[in-house]
Amino acid sequence: MAAASSSNCLQSTLQAAVQSVKWTYSLFWQICPQQGLPGKAYSRRQHVWLTGANEVDSKTFSRAILAKSARIQTVVCIPLLDGVVELGTTEKSYLI
Repeated sequence: MAAASSSNCLQSTLQAAVQSVKWTYSLFWQICPQQGLPGKAYSRRQHVWLTGANEVDSKTFSRAILAKSARIQTVVCIPLLDGVVELGTTEKSYLI
């Protein structure tokens, strides 16, 4: 029960953050460990950074078509205790 409560709290917090900032849209995906970039971040317990998300094929980034249509150029996946936060920006950003 505590994990579900924690997950609901996180989801509410993320929704509030998204609503307080100008965002195009927000989606919540359910993934399996090691599935795509979020799964890789979750299973490795390490963030994954992708520059050029709008230029790669769907094998590299399963939502590449969505990124292209939304003009998302950079995506970062950050693992949490019971999930992953995936953020995208229309700017091409490089991890230093």
